[in-house]
Amino acid sequence: MMVKSIFVAGMTGYLFYDSWWSIVLMIPFCAICFEYEKKELCRKKEQEFLDAFTDGIRSMEEGMKVGYSVENAISSALSELKLLFPKQSRIVREFERMVSLLHINRPVEQVMNEFSKRTKVKDIEDFVVVFSLAKRSGGDSIQMIREAVQQIREKREVEKDIQIVIAAKKFEFKIMCVIPFFIIFYMKIAFPQFMNILYKNTTGVILMSFCLAIFIGACYAGKKITDIEV
Repeated sequence: MMVKSIFVAGMTGYLFYDSWWSIVLMIPFCAICFEYEKKELCRKKEQEFLDAFTDGIRSMEEGMKVGYSVENAISSALSELKLLFPKQSRIVREFERMVSLLHINRPVEQVMNEFSKRTKVKDIEDFVVVFSLAKRSGGDSIQMIREAVQQIREKREVEKDIQIVIAAKKFEFKIMCVIPFFIIFYMKIAFPQFMNILYKNTTGVILMSFCLAIFIGACYAGKKITDIEV
Protein backbone atom coordinates (compact mmCIF):
# COMPACT_ATOMS: atom_id res chain seq x y z
CA MET A 1 0.00 0.00 0.00
CA MET A 2 2.78 2.43 0.86
CA VAL A 3 4.57 1.80 -2.46
CA LYS A 4 1.33 2.41 -4.36
CA SER A 5 0.67 5.62 -2.40
CA ILE A 6 4.20 6.91 -3.03
CA PHE A 7 3.89 6.09 -6.75
CA VAL A 8 0.58 7.96 -7.05
CA ALA A 9 1.97 10.95 -5.16
CA GLY A 10 5.14 10.93 -7.27
CA MET A 11 3.24 10.78 -10.56
CA THR A 12 0.90 13.53 -9.38
CA GLY A 13 3.81 15.77 -8.51
CA TYR A 14 5.60 15.05 -11.78
CA LEU A 15 2.60 15.51 -14.07
CA PHE A 16 1.15 18.56 -12.35
CA TYR A 17 4.43 20.33 -11.54
CA ASP A 18 6.99 18.68 -13.86
CA SER A 19 9.32 18.04 -10.95
CA TRP A 20 10.18 14.88 -9.06
CA TRP A 21 11.16 17.10 -6.14
CA SER A 22 7.52 18.04 -5.77
CA ILE A 23 6.95 14.59 -4.26
CA VAL A 24 8.15 16.14 -1.00
CA LEU A 25 5.25 18.58 -1.20
CA MET A 26 2.93 15.67 -2.00
CA ILE A 27 3.67 13.85 1.27
CA PRO A 28 0.29 14.88 2.76
CA PHE A 29 -1.43 13.55 -0.37
CA CYS A 30 0.62 10.37 -0.09
CA ALA A 31 -0.50 9.98 3.53
CA ILE A 32 -4.15 10.45 2.50
CA CYS A 33 -3.81 7.78 -0.22
CA PHE A 34 -2.20 5.39 2.26
CA GLU A 35 -4.92 5.92 4.87
CA TYR A 36 -7.61 5.40 2.24
CA GLU A 37 -6.06 2.13 1.04
CA LYS A 38 -5.59 0.99 4.63
CA LYS A 39 -9.20 1.79 5.48
CA GLU A 40 -10.48 -0.10 2.44
CA LEU A 41 -8.36 -3.14 3.32
CA CYS A 42 -9.54 -3.08 6.94
CA ARG A 43 -13.17 -2.83 5.81
CA LYS A 44 -12.74 -5.81 3.49
CA LYS A 45 -11.11 -7.92 6.22
CA GLU A 46 -13.84 -6.88 8.68
CA GLN A 47 -16.56 -8.05 6.30
CA GLU A 48 -14.77 -11.34 5.71
CA PHE A 49 -14.41 -11.83 9.46
CA LEU A 50 -18.10 -11.06 10.00
CA ASP A 51 -19.05 -13.67 7.40
CA ALA A 52 -16.83 -16.22 9.15
CA PHE A 53 -18.32 -15.29 12.53
CA THR A 54 -21.80 -15.88 11.11
CA ASP A 55 -20.71 -19.42 10.20
CA GLY A 56 -19.40 -19.83 13.74
CA ILE A 57 -22.57 -18.80 15.55
CA ARG A 58 -24.66 -20.84 13.12
CA SER A 59 -22.59 -23.85 14.19
CA MET A 60 -23.16 -22.86 17.83
CA GLU A 61 -26.89 -22.84 17.16
CA GLU A 62 -26.75 -26.37 15.73
CA GLY A 63 -24.81 -27.59 18.75
CA MET A 64 -27.26 -26.05 21.21
CA LYS A 65 -30.17 -27.62 19.34
CA VAL A 66 -28.84 -31.09 20.16
CA GLY A 67 -28.42 -30.21 23.82
CA TYR A 68 -24.92 -28.75 24.09
CA SER A 69 -24.22 -26.05 26.65
CA VAL A 70 -23.00 -22.72 25.35
CA GLU A 71 -19.44 -23.62 26.30
CA ASN A 72 -19.57 -26.95 24.44
CA ALA A 73 -21.34 -25.30 21.51
CA ILE A 74 -18.40 -22.90 21.14
CA SER A 75 -15.97 -25.85 21.15
CA SER A 76 -18.10 -27.62 18.55
CA ALA A 77 -18.15 -24.46 16.42
CA LEU A 78 -14.35 -24.31 16.60
CA SER A 79 -14.08 -27.84 15.20
CA GLU A 80 -16.30 -26.91 12.26
CA LEU A 81 -14.49 -23.63 11.62
CA LYS A 82 -11.20 -25.50 11.39
CA LEU A 83 -12.68 -27.44 8.49
CA LEU A 84 -13.87 -24.28 6.73
CA PHE A 85 -10.95 -21.89 7.27
CA PRO A 86 -7.14 -22.07 7.48
CA LYS A 87 -5.70 -22.80 10.91
CA GLN A 88 -4.05 -19.37 11.11
CA SER A 89 -7.17 -17.44 10.08
CA ARG A 90 -8.42 -14.82 12.50
CA ILE A 91 -11.77 -16.49 13.20
CA VAL A 92 -10.12 -19.81 14.13
CA ARG A 93 -7.61 -18.09 16.40
CA GLU A 94 -10.35 -16.11 18.14
CA PHE A 95 -12.47 -19.20 18.77
CA GLU A 96 -9.40 -21.11 19.98
CA ARG A 97 -8.74 -18.33 22.44
CA MET A 98 -12.33 -18.43 23.69
CA VAL A 99 -12.20 -22.21 24.12
CA SER A 100 -8.91 -21.95 26.03
CA LEU A 101 -10.41 -19.38 28.40
CA LEU A 102 -13.50 -21.52 28.92
CA HIS A 103 -11.29 -24.49 29.80
CA ILE A 104 -9.90 -22.53 32.75
CA ASN A 105 -13.46 -21.84 33.94
CA ARG A 106 -13.78 -18.24 32.78
CA PRO A 107 -17.48 -17.19 32.62
CA VAL A 108 -18.81 -17.45 29.06
CA GLU A 109 -20.28 -13.93 29.22
CA GLN A 110 -16.87 -12.50 30.11
CA VAL A 111 -15.16 -14.51 27.38
CA MET A 112 -17.68 -13.33 24.77
CA ASN A 113 -17.41 -9.71 25.92
CA GLU A 114 -13.62 -9.82 25.62
CA PHE A 115 -14.00 -11.32 22.16
CA SER A 116 -16.29 -8.50 21.01
CA LYS A 117 -13.89 -5.87 22.40
CA ARG A 118 -10.99 -7.40 20.49
CA THR A 119 -12.85 -7.57 17.19
CA LYS A 120 -14.37 -4.07 17.41
CA VAL A 121 -17.02 -5.06 14.86
CA LYS A 122 -20.36 -3.41 15.61
CA ASP A 123 -22.55 -6.35 14.54
CA ILE A 124 -20.54 -8.70 16.75
CA GLU A 125 -20.66 -6.30 19.68
CA ASP A 126 -24.45 -6.04 19.33
CA PHE A 127 -24.77 -9.83 19.17
CA VAL A 128 -22.67 -10.35 22.30
CA VAL A 129 -24.65 -7.76 24.28
CA VAL A 130 -27.99 -9.39 23.39
CA PHE A 131 -26.57 -12.88 23.92
CA SER A 132 -25.28 -11.99 27.41
CA LEU A 133 -28.61 -10.44 28.39
CA ALA A 134 -30.53 -13.48 27.11
CA LYS A 135 -28.30 -15.89 29.02
CA ARG A 136 -28.58 -13.96 32.29
CA SER A 137 -32.35 -13.64 32.04
CA GLY A 138 -32.86 -17.27 31.02
CA GLY A 139 -34.11 -16.36 27.55
CA ASP A 140 -34.18 -18.60 24.51
CA SER A 141 -30.52 -18.47 23.46
CA ILE A 142 -31.07 -20.70 20.43
CA GLN A 143 -33.80 -18.43 19.03
CA MET A 144 -31.67 -15.38 19.74
CA ILE A 145 -28.72 -16.85 17.86
CA ARG A 146 -30.99 -17.83 14.95
CA GLU A 147 -32.32 -14.27 14.73
CA ALA A 148 -28.82 -12.82 14.94
CA VAL A 149 -27.62 -15.04 12.10
CA GLN A 150 -30.64 -14.06 10.02
CA GLN A 151 -30.11 -10.35 10.63
CA ILE A 152 -26.42 -10.48 9.79
CA ARG A 153 -27.13 -12.49 6.65
CA GLU A 154 -29.85 -10.10 5.52
CA LYS A 155 -27.56 -7.14 6.07
CA ARG A 156 -24.74 -8.77 4.11
CA GLU A 157 -27.13 -9.66 1.28
CA VAL A 158 -28.34 -6.06 1.09
CA GLU A 159 -24.73 -4.85 1.03
CA LYS A 160 -23.85 -7.30 -1.76
CA ASP A 161 -26.93 -6.27 -3.76
CA ILE A 162 -25.94 -2.62 -3.42
CA GLN A 163 -22.36 -3.40 -4.47
CA ILE A 164 -23.64 -5.24 -7.55
CA VAL A 165 -25.88 -2.30 -8.50
CA ILE A 166 -23.14 0.32 -8.16
CA ALA A 167 -20.25 -1.87 -9.38
CA ALA A 168 -20.40 -0.33 -12.87
CA LYS A 169 -20.51 3.19 -11.43
CA LYS A 170 -17.53 2.44 -9.19
CA PHE A 171 -15.58 1.20 -12.20
CA GLU A 172 -16.50 4.34 -14.15
CA PHE A 173 -15.43 6.44 -11.15
CA LYS A 174 -12.00 4.74 -11.05
CA ILE A 175 -11.57 5.31 -14.78
CA MET A 176 -12.49 8.97 -14.41
CA CYS A 177 -9.92 9.34 -11.62
CA VAL A 178 -7.17 7.99 -13.88
CA ILE A 179 -8.08 9.82 -17.11
CA PRO A 180 -6.71 13.26 -16.04
CA PHE A 181 -3.26 11.73 -15.52
CA PHE A 182 -3.29 10.22 -19.02
CA ILE A 183 -4.47 13.49 -20.54
CA ILE A 184 -1.69 15.50 -18.91
CA PHE A 185 0.87 12.83 -19.82
CA TYR A 186 -0.31 12.86 -23.43
CA MET A 187 -0.14 16.66 -23.54
CA LYS A 188 3.41 16.61 -22.15
CA ILE A 189 4.50 14.16 -24.85
CA ALA A 190 2.53 15.55 -27.80
CA PHE A 191 2.65 19.29 -27.05
CA PRO A 192 5.62 19.92 -24.74
CA GLN A 193 5.92 23.60 -25.63
CA PHE A 194 2.29 24.21 -24.75
CA MET A 195 2.63 22.41 -21.41
CA ASN A 196 5.90 24.14 -20.55
CA ILE A 197 3.94 27.37 -20.17
CA LEU A 198 2.27 25.82 -17.11
CA TYR A 199 5.57 24.85 -15.47
CA LYS A 200 8.51 26.74 -14.01
CA ASN A 201 6.51 29.90 -13.35
CA THR A 202 4.29 31.18 -10.57
CA THR A 203 1.13 31.54 -12.65
CA GLY A 204 1.42 28.00 -13.99
CA VAL A 205 2.02 26.54 -10.55
CA ILE A 206 -1.02 28.33 -9.17
CA LEU A 207 -3.17 27.18 -12.10
CA MET A 208 -2.03 23.56 -11.82
CA SER A 209 -2.53 23.65 -8.04
CA PHE A 210 -6.07 24.90 -8.61
CA CYS A 211 -6.72 22.07 -11.09
CA LEU A 212 -5.25 19.53 -8.67
CA ALA A 213 -7.47 20.83 -5.86
CA ILE A 214 -10.56 20.45 -8.06
CA PHE A 215 -9.44 16.95 -9.06
CA ILE A 216 -8.93 15.86 -5.44
CA GLY A 217 -12.27 17.39 -4.45
CA ALA A 218 -14.04 15.56 -7.27
CA CYS A 219 -12.41 12.25 -6.27
CA TYR A 220 -13.45 12.79 -2.66
CA ALA A 221 -17.03 13.59 -3.65
CA GLY A 222 -17.18 10.57 -5.94
CA LYS A 223 -15.86 8.33 -3.17
CA LYS A 224 -18.55 9.57 -0.79
CA ILE A 225 -21.28 9.02 -3.38
CA THR A 226 -20.23 5.44 -4.17
CA ASP A 227 -19.48 4.55 -0.55
CA ILE A 228 -22.85 3.27 0.65
CA GLU A 229 -23.00 1.67 4.09
CA VAL A 230 -25.90 -0.40 5.40
